[in-house]
Amino acid sequence: GSGTSSSYDGINMVKRGDVVTVTVNHRLNVFGYLHLGDLAGKDLESSGNAGMLDIVLALQWVRDNIERFGGNPSNVMIFGESGGGAKVSVLMGMPGAKGLFHRAVVQSGPGLRVETRENATKLAAILFAELGIEASKLDALRAVPADKLLAAHTAAAAKASRDGGGSFRPVIGADLPHHPFDPTGPAESADVPLMIGSNQHEQTLFVTGDLALYELDDAGLRERVARLDAKHAGDLIDTYRKGQPKATPSDLYFTLASDQRFRMNSIRLAERKADQRAAPVYMYRFDWRTPAWEGRFRAAHAFEIPFVFANAQLNDDITGGGPDAVALAAKMSDAWIAFARSGKPSHAGIPEWPAYTRERRSTMLWNDVCAVADDPGRDERLLWERIEAET
Repeated sequence: GSGTSSSYDGINMVKRGDVVTVTVNHRLNVFGYLHLGDLAGKDLESSGNAGMLDIVLALQWVRDNIERFGGNPSNVMIFGESGGGAKVSVLMGMPGAKGLFHRAVVQSGPGLRVETRENATKLAAILFAELGIEASKLDALRAVPADKLLAAHTAAAAKASRDGGGSFRPVIGADLPHHPFDPTGPAESADVPLMIGSNQHEQTLFVTGDLALYELDDAGLRERVARLDAKHAGDLIDTYRKGQPKATPSDLYFTLASDQRFRMNSIRLAERKADQRAAPVYMYRFDWRTPAWEGRFRAAHAFEIPFVFANAQLNDDITGGGPDAVALAAKMSDAWIAFARSGKPSHAGIPEWPAYTRERRSTMLWNDVCAVADDPGRDERLLWERIEAET
């Protein structure tokens, strides 16, 4: 996407909350995260984090200019979804971003770790080989047309993935001296309040062509879960079925796979933030099922975005645009606005939302009826923790 996408149109958020909404563009993939520092010299030490440094530069621009637009440079909230959420996570651990933002929201993109220098260097070497260029020949690299470079990036990324190598993402280096949230929360943003969450059926967005997943029987469910974790498939199915006795096999699969890919790391990140005992962290789960596309997507990855921006009617292809969607968008957008303003997401339209702690694990469940639950999916969480401890 880009900052001009209709999905990120901030006009309704601005009208609702008297806020200034800023969207930014930044370099991605090979253009933003090609680590050359260990192949081509220290002068290119920052190349592997160029995309993150674009965002830091944008935040510096906000600091220096936002008052001219009615904004407050001393009260800036950053928020992002998916890869954007991961970048929010990374910014929280970047010394160069310290002080440039004062609240943060990670939507379905918990970034606990970034790339190691070793893997990033291997990936860069694969890219050079794809291009037929020696690593020291930087002029030759700079002369490669963008479309050819992008094609080589795709081939290099696929090869690295097969070989268990790195990926084009932020990398440990001078601009990012440690992993953002592993093993602990970053000191750079310890005083920054955080909101984090995921969607109940994230995985549906990634399997749109796999129609068999929507008609699973018990045998099909077991086969699909075994692809995720053959050793623990039986325990996973039994635990999720106990927690959701009325769910279809397809629903169980989508929730289970989404928890594995998004929710568990969101919980890990929230735990490590809470452990700092310096600023609060608030947890949510988006459970609202869209009626669009005959409800196939359910509460899919990225489907909370129109609600956050109060764009339920503008993005009716995602939300359906009905009154239930509009009502939920008002509640969610007001929570993001309240959090931006005060560091607390509670407002008159939703139940009181306590901060997340290991002891209570309060979680806002976004749906037609919004409710706070303590440690929802507790048995599932404990099972995933046991599985993680075994690996």
